[in-house]
Amino acid sequence: MPSAPPRILDLKTLRVVWTILVVAGVLALLYLLRTVLLVLVFAVVLAYLIFPLVKLVERGLPRSGRRPLAIGVVYLVVLAGLSTLIALVGPRLGRELAALGQRFPDISAQIQSGRVISNIFPHWAGAEILDEMVRAHLPQVVEYAQHALTGALGWLSGAWVVIMVPIFAFFFLRDAERIANSVTGAIDDEGGGAGSRRRSPAICTASSENTSAPWSCSAP
Repeated sequence: MPSAPPRILDLKTLRVVWTILVVAGVLALLYLLRTVLLVLVFAVVLAYLIFPLVKLVERGLPRSGRRPLAIGVVYLVVLAGLSTLIALVGPRLGRELAALGQRFPDISAQIQSGRVISNIFPHWAGAEILDEMVRAHLPQVVEYAQHALTGALGWLSGAWVVIMVPIFAFFFLRDAERIANSVTGAIDDEGGGAGSRRRSPAICTASSENTSAPWSCSAP
């Protein structure tokens, strides 16, 4: 009687392969949606920071539709504050950047010479050791800094990112209590399901009256 042909992949191997494929697919999806996820994260952070202001403004507004109106008021106040800050700090920052641009050739020459720490701390004995480390790793540091700056500028170059953060934050703020209740309810349901599966220890006491049941047990 011919024996059955051996299986190439058993059930356990198929499960492992399927798990690997699912994890790889989830990671690929997260990578493709990284920009949207970052926007959502920044929106949540913004909503968390200005939520106390929204609640404070909401107390002084009429009950009908006061949450969207309070969010709009807070947005206007924050925008006015940022505009004022830019108007006050902008000119001085521009002068500092212009002075830095004039001194940039000297700074670049110091960095290329590898005597950065020695010029700042001329009397410190360990400055030469740190300068040697800087000279050894300077190309890699410059390359990493350029890549990081290019990536940050490329991400911020999209105007829709800056626009979508407060828009998403608006919806988070409008339904903050509902979102919080949903998350809390899901956590409570999960905790309750796990707790119901755990048996509570019974408290047993001796009974001298009932001889057929010498022990009386009850759950706490």
